[in-house]
Amino acid sequence: MTHETEQNDLPVLTAGSQQPGNLVRLVEEGEITTVMLAVPDMQGRLKGKLHDAHTFLDRFESKMCAYVLATDWDMNPQPGYRLTGWDDGFQDLHLVPDPGTIRRLSYLPGTVLIHGDAHHHGQPIDVAPRQMLRQQIAELASLGYRAKVGIESEFLLYKGTPAQARRRGYRGLAPASPYNLDYALDHPPALSAFFHDLREALHAAGCPPEAIKTEGAPGQIEVTWPY
Repeated sequence: MTHETEQNDLPVLTAGSQQPGNLVRLVEEGEITTVMLAVPDMQGRLKGKLHDAHTFLDRFESKMCAYVLATDWDMNPQPGYRLTGWDDGFQDLHLVPDPGTIRRLSYLPGTVLIHGDAHHHGQPIDVAPRQMLRQQIAELASLGYRAKVGIESEFLLYKGTPAQARRRGYRGLAPASPYNLDYALDHPPALSAFFHDLREALHAAGCPPEAIKTEGAPGQIEVTWPY
């Protein structure tokens, strides 16, 4: 964290982003056919709709049920939220696209991802994750600070398909590597192929990683991005 002032808004990766004018051209040329407009839910997962690109450019907005910001991990509506619920109904929210976040997705041909902000009655929703982040950045800025972030993601990689994992109740899964491969450079062929595909997808999306490595637990992977 540094003690300096800067514009109080969300940081945006720009290496693989597209300008709105480029998006119009790519849609007109038929290279982009689908726009994925997304907002993070309370678990940080992206939720939204797949829009026909031409229709999206005509309207440049979308709608979403407010329950997306008031559910548990399994998307079950939960009580106790002032925003929405069974007692007061599940109204629609407007999704306002952020043009600075337009990004092509190499693993989904003809598709761009755009992050949006949840609005109700023309105002941003205070409990929406992007808005909460803005508020925290603004509070830091009011104290003369600017937050800088280095991202590290860790996950477990298993063999098989998601459907197979669901049938097993997510129990008894086989890790992609059966033993400790912390800092190993001699990876099994399946892991090496996965790392190659992951690195290619991240570079194409304009989010090149700093490093990818195996960790101590069977199937554990760590990905870091440059600070």
